[in-house]
Amino acid sequence: MRFTIAAMLLAGISGLVFSQAKSDVSTRADAAFKLTDQNGNGKIEWEEAIQTRHDYENLLALSADAEDPEAARQQVELDYEHVLELAHFLLADGNHDLVVTKPELRKFLKLVDKEKVPELELWHHEQLARLWVDESWDDLLDLMDGDADGLISFIELVKHYPTKFDPEHAQKADNNDDNKFDKSEYASFKALERLSGVLVDELENSIGVAGGASEEAGSDEDDEPEAGESKSDDARKNESRKTESAETVGQLKPGSTWQVRYDDSRSNKYEWYRVTMLDGEWAEGCQGKVEGFYYKLQHRSFENDGDADWTSSSAGGGETSASKAAYWPRDSKKTELIEVAAGEFRCLKWTRYKRDRKSGKLTTEVESVRYFMERSGVPILVKEVSPDGETLAELMKFNP
Repeated sequence: MRFTIAAMLLAGISGLVFSQAKSDVSTRADAAFKLTDQNGNGKIEWEEAIQTRHDYENLLALSADAEDPEAARQQVELDYEHVLELAHFLLADGNHDLVVTKPELRKFLKLVDKEKVPELELWHHEQLARLWVDESWDDLLDLMDGDADGLISFIELVKHYPTKFDPEHAQKADNNDDNKFDKSEYASFKALERLSGVLVDELENSIGVAGGASEEAGSDEDDEPEAGESKSDDARKNESRKTESAETVGQLKPGSTWQVRYDDSRSNKYEWYRVTMLDGEWAEGCQGKVEGFYYKLQHRSFENDGDADWTSSSAGGGETSASKAAYWPRDSKKTELIEVAAGEFRCLKWTRYKRDRKSGKLTTEVESVRYFMERSGVPILVKEVSPDGETLAELMKFNP
């Protein structure tokens, strides 16, 4: 569920867009209630909005394993066309009771149509932050609670936080002035941080800002030699090998390209991908959202290695939007450092299991293990290996 929550956290601060904004307000409100009001009391409650959003994300993830993934994904998006983003729910909740009535939702949708969506305030950030911290607390303690007292002290926070944090936020959230956070206090700290326009995911070692840029920790400054010193040959080699490593900025822009080589019993091919649109800019035909970012990719397939000719409509050409092949499940919330031809990358792991041909249900037999990184909300395949360790796919070149 945390993947959904992380997406909602970013969506709440990087911009709000309704794909169905031109249809009738009452019709859209009725459709949202039919989908989300699970207990049938004529209201949408916070827990119902969370569960419905989670169901949507989970079904999108499962659609990738369907016999016809594209058709399955389109059906899920059609079924959940009017699913509410959590930030939208909170903005529609005019009296802050964590319940949305039809009049409240209609009023909010009218603001959307007029492009007058209000800014998220501290209360909204508190709800989103509390949701994220509730889901992530045990993992946060595993990461930072060195003395195992069930609290995160300021000293522990300094040691493990991916970036510098505002000490005033920490002091303000520390209700009992013990220089430690319990779960509730840590949620308050995260809410104040969000309000200032900063999004930090400690567990994924990532930093985001209002407007969509994100990076991995440790990228503030380059370790340049002092005057009169020079880097050793080993240092230069190591630096060149760690293209987009854990220590470098994790950011994409339109025009970014990467090449993945696929090698299995079915095909041997090189695929190039290029970002054609990114970072919240809306384009007709681009549907779906990944961590608050809208994007489109072009891809080209070649039998031989080489640079992609983007002016040519060669075999395998086409586009993919954020709604395609983007909802990859994660085995865990932690990343692994994976080395491939293009360098070293902090990756999430996804174990793919085979399906029974008769029943269509997943089995316990592993089909392959995929490792992918996320840059600016875009998932990029780094490596895929078979159960016996054979490399099926590998990132060869990466130009962010």
